[in-house]
Amino acid sequence: AEMLNILKKENYLFIEQLLFDLNISKKLLLAFDPNKIIQATKNDKKIKHGKVHFVLLKNLGEVYQTNNAYTHAVSDQIVKQAFLDVCG
Repeated sequence: AEMLNILKKENYLFIEQLLFDLNISKKLLLAFDPNKIIQATKNDKKIKHGKVHFVLLKNLGEVYQTNNAYTHAVSDQIVKQAFLDVCG
């Protein structure tokens, strides 16, 4: 959501710090293959018209909504880049 200019940078940084406080480190996340994560999403129930949809945060505790939709298509490229950005 932050990469799509939906979530403010300060909220993204808060979430990043929360993950760190919960001992979910970047090193731990690097153990996962982003391509396998993306492939796993292809079997998710939020597939619409062949595209994976995600629930995106607008703010802490607030979901981004447009046209009465709570899920939004996000390209594999954005998902992969977001994962890599979080990792480091």
